[in-house]
Amino acid sequence: MNKRELIKVVARKNGISQAKAAPIVASVFETLGNCIIEKEPVTLLGFGTFYVRERKERVGVNPISKKKMTIPAKKVVKFSLSKNLKIK
Repeated sequence: MNKRELIKVVARKNGISQAKAAPIVASVFETLGNCIIEKEPVTLLGFGTFYVRERKERVGVNPISKKKMTIPAKKVVKFSLSKNLKIK
């Protein structure tokens, strides 16, 4: 599902037009993005939690030259699925 399809579903389930649903969906994504930028975890009960983790510096191998190289540390966004949702 992409953003456009999500807007259609939100509009249909709430009995509103897609024009009214689009800014609502956009504001939800904007808020989630702002929280992640500020490194605040976002917990959606019954769905899951988005949080920022620090990935440590590590040694990797360039697949072409086979030389060892250092991969720098960086921050990544992780998602932990709620126990209520099970993937079969």
